[in-house]
Amino acid sequence: MYGTRAIQGVGQLGINNPSNAFALQNSGTVNANLAGLTLQVAPGAASTNSGMMEANNGGKLTLIGAFDNTGGQILSTGPSSVVDFAGSSITSGTLSASFGGAIQNTGAATLNGVTISNSTVNLADGSVTTLQGTTNNGVTFALNSTGTNTDLKINSLALHPGASLTLPNNFNNRIYLAPCRPTPAALFTWSLH
Repeated sequence: MYGTRAIQGVGQLGINNPSNAFALQNSGTVNANLAGLTLQVAPGAASTNSGMMEANNGGKLTLIGAFDNTGGQILSTGPSSVVDFAGSSITSGTLSASFGGAIQNTGAATLNGVTISNSTVNLADGSVTTLQGTTNNGVTFALNSTGTNTDLKINSLALHPGASLTLPNNFNNRIYLAPCRPTPAALFTWSLH
């Protein structure tokens, strides 16, 4: 399925089922823009986004699947707007939240080579988030366990000045190095300038 204009509103774009899988190739806009409602994007096959995928106006954009975001943007803009990586693998591109928008993971997600700036990424209770690549200034990863293990797995990550990790008062918030290949040890760099 090719998209060069806009897909917007609420509903399911794909049902995350191999029998009904398709590859989404978005170079336009996918926009969850209805307050309090969800647009789920779950094509079931590896997909690309060189355009914009956004939650705004209080809508929720839930991404499920593998997305090559090279040259693309994933945004959460405005109060009560949410982008959720519930079971996604996002490679490259830009991820950001502004004007009260939120970014979260409620499942098992991998962010690989994604540029994140001036945003908080909330990691829900019981979620597993694997990070590979670099984050930019002003990113906060907030682990929010309420009793279940909530994991931030790091596989070659550089945190730049202004980046932070927030672990509220719960022993089940866990940050650790993920096995990586072909390099046997992960690189975790915290730059303080």
